[in-house]
Amino acid sequence: MQNTEYWRQYRIKNREKLRVSYRAWCLKNRAKTRAYNRAWYHKNKVRQHESMRKYRIENATILNQNNRERAQKFRLEALSWYGGVIPKCACCGETENKFLSFDHINGRNNAKYKNNHGSNWYRNLTKNEKDPDIQILCYNCNLSKGFYGICPHKILRN
Repeated sequence: MQNTEYWRQYRIKNREKLRVSYRAWCLKNRAKTRAYNRAWYHKNKVRQHESMRKYRIENATILNQNNRERAQKFRLEALSWYGGVIPKCACCGETENKFLSFDHINGRNNAKYKNNHGSNWYRNLTKNEKDPDIQILCYNCNLSKGFYGICPHKILRN
């Protein structure tokens, strides 16, 4: 019994050192670690799913807030990626981020846009090279272009 108490105290005292050495072992033995984790998951799949479902229900407001913040971060990154340091409407020059939207210059007919929307779409916009078919427009200019084919700002300038 004293032996187990000694090891318990040892683990408490050397927690960080043991964590680092275990992490190094896992990285060195990736195949063993992956096989063990996969076997554990399949053995405990029902319990794991129930635990995650319960966690999501209990922490729904926190998870939703985190998702909104992450989506907002991806959107702002994408706006900066396509609109410059201070993103602005390509037509009228509006700079308020809340009014800016992404416009498909040649319409959304391309198959690569069909199932790609929401925060994943924003994240994918910044992962890949700049898409020449995307531009930043304010919501008014974007809707005008969609409804009438051209923005009134361009008509007034000509």
